[in-house]
Amino acid sequence: MMRERGQASIEVLALLPVLIVACLVAVQVVALLAAASSAQDRARSAAMVATGDGTVRVRGSARVTRVLPVMPRFDAVTVVASVRPS
Repeated sequence: MMRERGQASIEVLALLPVLIVACLVAVQVVALLAAASSAQDRARSAAMVATGDGTVRVRGSARVTRVLPVMPRFDAVTVVASVRPS
């Protein structure tokens, strides 16, 4: 019985670095999606304010927070919003 408990704890310790990295990657993806959502909101509100004939296209951007130093560097996420006056 004791050997099985010891084996399970060793397996958990072996998987711990993988679980930590997976959690940090998940947090980075959430940060990227939050920045994209913020940029989309900014672009949409700027497009609603803009006046013009036909479709108005506006770019919005937001900075992305880096969680892991080894992750690719995203200075900003840029999105385009289009609004057609009704």
